Amino acid sequence: MPELTFVTDLFEMIAALAALGVTFILYLETRRMRDEMRHDRKEMMVMRDEVLAWKLSNKK
Repeated sequence: MPELTFVTDLFEMIAALAALGVTFILYLETRRMRDEMRHDRKEMMVMRDEVLAWKLSNKK
């Protein structure tokens, strides 16, 4: 029955590679989302600064 252990080992390796692939994809997606959040936060800070500048210019 050595053929059976070879097939079993082959399926285990395929499953391990699939798990690694899924983990890597999740890592990339998490990183992309974090970068988007950083970008959005920067945009919000710029808009806040513009609103504050507008309010200050209207007070005069």
